Amino acid sequence: MKHKHAELMALYAQDAMETDEPWERWQYLSTSGRWTDLDHHPIWNQSQCYRRRPRTININGHAVPEPVRHALAERDHYYFVDFGSLFVSNGANDSQWYEASGVSQFRLQSGIIHLTREAAEAHAKALLSFTAKQQ
Repeated sequence: MKHKHAELMALYAQDAMETDEPWERWQYLSTSGRWTDLDHHPIWNQSQCYRRRPRTININGHAVPEPVRHALAERDHYYFVDFGSLFVSNGANDSQWYEASGVSQFRLQSGIIHLTREAAEAHAKALLSFTAKQQ
C-alpha cells in the first residue's frame, strides 16, 4: 500500500529539482483550520494535510490567486469578477459553467473565473486599485 502523501511527495520532489527551498511553495492545514506556509521540509505526517501553495498573479502590486485557465466541467459552480455586484458582494458573483455558453467562454478568455468567492473578490479589489482614489 502506498503512502497517503505519495503523489504530493512526487510534486515536492519536482519542486526540489527547481529550488533549494521547495517548502516555500507548500502549506499545511493547521489545527485552526487555516492553510499555513511551511518554513522547512514537511515531515509527511499521515494525519496532516498538505498542499502546494496556490499560484498567484500580480495585479498592480496585489498577489491574486491565479484565475482558472481551462474549461470547467458542465454545470461546475464558479465565481467571477463582476463590477456590477460591487456594492452587494465585493465585486464577485457566482454562476455555473455551460460549455455552449458564450458568457462562460468570454469569462474564461477574460481571465476572471475563480473557484472561490474570496479569490474573485481579491481579483476585483486588485483591479480597482488601478483607478481607486488614493487617500
